[in-house]
Amino acid sequence: MDFNRRTAMAAGLGAMVAGSGGTARAAAPMSVTVTVQGESAVRTNIPVVRDRRAAGGRYLRLRTTGKPPARTGWYATYSVRAPRAGVYALTAVATAPVETPHAEAVASYLHLSVNDGPFTEIARSQPRRAGSRLSPAEHIVLAQRFPARNAAPGKQDGVPPPHGYRLGRRTRMTVDVYNFDDTAHRVSVSAPPMGGGWTVRADQGQGQTCRRVPAGGRAGVNFTVLAGSSVPRRTDRRPAFQATADDDAEVPASVALIHRG
Repeated sequence: MDFNRRTAMAAGLGAMVAGSGGTARAAAPMSVTVTVQGESAVRTNIPVVRDRRAAGGRYLRLRTTGKPPARTGWYATYSVRAPRAGVYALTAVATAPVETPHAEAVASYLHLSVNDGPFTEIARSQPRRAGSRLSPAEHIVLAQRFPARNAAPGKQDGVPPPHGYRLGRRTRMTVDVYNFDDTAHRVSVSAPPMGGGWTVRADQGQGQTCRRVPAGGRAGVNFTVLAGSSVPRRTDRRPAFQATADDDAEVPASVALIHRG
């Protein structure tokens, strides 16, 4: 499991990274926890500095007064090995330095890669104050799952595109719906039009794309992705799947990269 933390300087974000250490935690059943300190990135272009006030005595210091690299922006990439199969919850914790006003709304976007898949942006990767409660819809997570034969050919940083899953003219895939709440929810999944010659359809015979997801459980919704004759080869496209919870609240979308192989 790799995840990439990139600053969105064009949106005025990133100051929280400037003087913070980050912690990534993947928590599976039976209390398995994997922790990675923010300054322990496998790849980064943000300077690591020493400070006795920081966890582990070091942190990533990003000077937002300077211009970010044009192609990549500022980034830090971390690698986490899950000890066994299962459902994992990823928590990224950023602590602003004492000099930073805690009322300031600043953040970094997070990108996640699982099992050699492409890096995809985690929806709504924005800061949340400690102690604040999540809504029912924010306990729901969507994940696109493609067959192994469609694995992404070049997801590593620095590899030229395409980076997405490699699809044929007709590809069946699944949107997994995870419920991290302690109560069951009904979730309706949909795929907005992609354009560019691509079409996404719910599989015939499965009925509605509404699923009851038990507490702490998962349910799958099957779709077919069709590439029309006008779709260029080796050009990445971003399919986005949306969902609403049983209270009609919007669930964070799932976005991936695909291309016609």
